[in-house]
Amino acid sequence: AFVNEPDDPREQPFAIRAMAGLGTLPVLSAGDAAPRALTRLWDVAFGVRHPRYVRGQRRVSTTLLRGATRDELDRMQAEERRLTVRTRLASAVGVPQYVEAGVATEHHVVKSVHAPLMIEWIRARWDPAVVVCFRHPLEVVASALAAGNLGTSAASIVRRLPAAARRRGTERYGVPMPTSDLVRCIAWRVGLVMSALADSCRENPEFRVVD
Repeated sequence: AFVNEPDDPREQPFAIRAMAGLGTLPVLSAGDAAPRALTRLWDVAFGVRHPRYVRGQRRVSTTLLRGATRDELDRMQAEERRLTVRTRLASAVGVPQYVEAGVATEHHVVKSVHAPLMIEWIRARWDPAVVVCFRHPLEVVASALAAGNLGTSAASIVRRLPAAARRRGTERYGVPMPTSDLVRCIAWRVGLVMSALADSCRENPEFRVVD
């Protein structure tokens, strides 16, 4: 069973609630406390429990979110996020992404591009096998520019990153974050994610790596 990006607030209304105040790259270590909604999101994604909801609830929340403007999505994902009536309603009605009841499955495969800085938190609670997929960094930068999914301006990229993620890039890797150029900001963010993933793979040789 494949669960695709359950923690992406641009696609999953419940993720708006679960990722509140965490930015687009939550930084969580194994022993850290996390919002109850985030724990519930991953419980459901891994099939630990099935969400309770009323018929049509998921469809209504998804319709609301799909009607949001790019500006609404940008403000929703910022660390100091601001919700409009539409995104607030979508969040309130949203249901964690799940595998349909009655589907016989031996394994849950959960994909996330928001989880690189909270892998140890996820492993400490659900102990999944971890597969890390690397693409060429220039290809990732080009893809992000084309899709506009990391932000459409340097300021929006900075706003979406939590302070802890920005500190990791500047202090651990020694590269100040640019603040005035879109391409450089995306390249910095891609470099941060790939560096963090490379560290995790070195520290955890049991990870499966696809390059």
